[in-house]
Amino acid sequence: MSETIDWRSYIGYLIMLKGKIDEIDPDFMDEYTIPRVAALESEISAIESAIDSEFPDQYREFLLHANGWPYFYWITDLFGTPELGGADGIGRVAELDLADLAAEGLLAELGLGSADVIPIAAGEGSEHIFLMVKRDISTMGGKVIWVSGGEVVDVLDDFESMFRVVVAEHEQMMNEAYEGANNRE
Repeated sequence: MSETIDWRSYIGYLIMLKGKIDEIDPDFMDEYTIPRVAALESEISAIESAIDSEFPDQYREFLLHANGWPYFYWITDLFGTPELGGADGIGRVAELDLADLAAEGLLAELGLGSADVIPIAAGEGSEHIFLMVKRDISTMGGKVIWVSGGEVVDVLDDFESMFRVVVAEHEQMMNEAYEGANNRE
C-alpha cells in the first residue's frame, strides 16, 4: 500500500480554486463543479473485477473520497465508477478516443496496447484524455499518460502527480482570471 495521501485536502483545495476562478470571472471556465460523493468499496471492486485488474492505490483511494468529477479539467471529466462501468456516455467517448490512439500507434510508441490502460478522464468535445496504465503492466504500471490533440503531453509518475498538475493548472487559471479582471477595471 502506498503512503497515505490527504485526498480531502487536495480535493478541498481544488474546489476552492475553482470557486475563486468562478467568483472572479464566471465565464472563464466552462462550468464550476464539485466532485461526486465517494464510491463504495463494492462499486470499486466490481469495476476492478470487470477489467480484471486492481486500480493503483492512489486512484483507488481517490475514488473512496470522490466518485468522479465532472468538468474536472475544462470539459474533461475525471471518471468514477459510473463512467468506468460504461453506464455513462462519456465512458464510451473515452473508449472511442482510446481506439483512435491505438490505431494511430501512440500507445505502441510507449510500448503499450489498449488493453494495458484504463481511460480515467475524457470529455465529449475535449481534446484531453488521461490514461492510467494498469498496475501490473511492466515498469509503467500506475503511470498516467496525458494526451491532448492526439499527442502525449506528459507521462506522469502516478495519479497524485496528475492531480497535482491539474491543481497547478487551476492556480495558473486563477492568476489569469485575476489579471483579466484587473485589466477590465
